[in-house]
Amino acid sequence: MSKLNTADVFGGIRLLKKLGAVELIKKITEESKDLTADELGKKIIYALLDAATEEQGEAELYKFLSHPFGVPADQIAELDADVFLQKLKDSANLREWVDFFQHAVSMLTGTT
Repeated sequence: MSKLNTADVFGGIRLLKKLGAVELIKKITEESKDLTADELGKKIIYALLDAATEEQGEAELYKFLSHPFGVPADQIAELDADVFLQKLKDSANLREWVDFFQHAVSMLTGTT
């Protein structure tokens, strides 16, 4: 288990591109300026989970999470749900995940 690091930035960018979520997150961020950080975070996480519902998207999500979770991608699908959620929390809190993906989108779209 590790916190998000520099290598994860590039993995996160690849994930967003493969899920087709770059413009979606940019749009959510722009339309949600009046939301709290938690509300915005939930919207972004739900959008990413929705984008990952396709079989290939799910596999890409597992591949991305394998580094911070410290387990092979194929084992993530077999984790108990409560263990999965705890690993998400241990690698970054909701605000850190949101910041992470917002920065990745900004890098891809040239926005700040």
